[in-house]
Amino acid sequence: GLFVPSLYTGACLGRCVGIFVSVVYTSGTPVNPGVYAMVGAAAVLGGVCRVTISLVVIMFGLTSALQLIVPFMLAILTAKLVGDFFGDGIYDACIILRGYPYLHEPHDVCFKARACDIMDDQLECLVTEQTTLAEMTSLLQNTEHGGFPLVVSRTDHTLLGYVHCTPLLRHLETSVKESALVNDTFPVAFKRYSKVKAPGAMDLSKFVDETVVRIVPETPLAQVHNIFRQLGVKLVLVARFGGLAGMITKKAFVDHLQEGHVGHVAKDPAVSRPALPEGSEEGARELGANGSGMTAPLLQP
Repeated sequence: GLFVPSLYTGACLGRCVGIFVSVVYTSGTPVNPGVYAMVGAAAVLGGVCRVTISLVVIMFGLTSALQLIVPFMLAILTAKLVGDFFGDGIYDACIILRGYPYLHEPHDVCFKARACDIMDDQLECLVTEQTTLAEMTSLLQNTEHGGFPLVVSRTDHTLLGYVHCTPLLRHLETSVKESALVNDTFPVAFKRYSKVKAPGAMDLSKFVDETVVRIVPETPLAQVHNIFRQLGVKLVLVARFGGLAGMITKKAFVDHLQEGHVGHVAKDPAVSRPALPEGSEEGARELGANGSGMTAPLLQP
């Protein structure tokens, strides 16, 4: 823990100072080292955890000494100012070291950039076209992502929703164990969203999250910041004219704010036209070899 050890360390240091003062100043009012111990404990804890008013109340509750409130306040404020001059508090440092995607108050960069400036436009996506259970399972097992956006087809990038990997993979593995008819070659598809009928295929439509937050590319980062802070979502999808343009995760957003730089896209999707009809040469974009993930940027230069 941090609370009691900080109090104990501060009390030891404060009592040492009190004993030293009592030895040096032998005449006049006697010095009580216990007072120095309590003030030292408050100062160390205030400098480590950067708490102020609540710590004064805690120390007053421990001592019931009204005359020590002013020394507590002065020691805690001084410790906090000195600590802020040299760096962050212990809890903020732990958040940074462990990489927690924690959002503080809005940074100045939030008011100078848009969503299209920091979004990731090179995405792997799932399509509604029929595939086999083995291909889908292999994709979910080997990916480093927590999910995939779902689009209509390889050439039509109309955004349909978001698919989380963990529940879908668990469902596929359970289906293989429970049914002897389900094997690696068994067809799977998102039937509700597919334009082509897939008779006999396993329907995965229930795993599509249609409520995922969507924003337009020109959305100010101040609004994106509020979405992550107030809604508690882990990602937002960027869409324009109904088509997928990119994605912003909370972790990537925090990294951009901490590093203090903003990316740039080659073509601003805020002013680009909708995707051309399916089959058009200009509107076509390459997909991966397995046909289930986009490897080319969604925004072509």
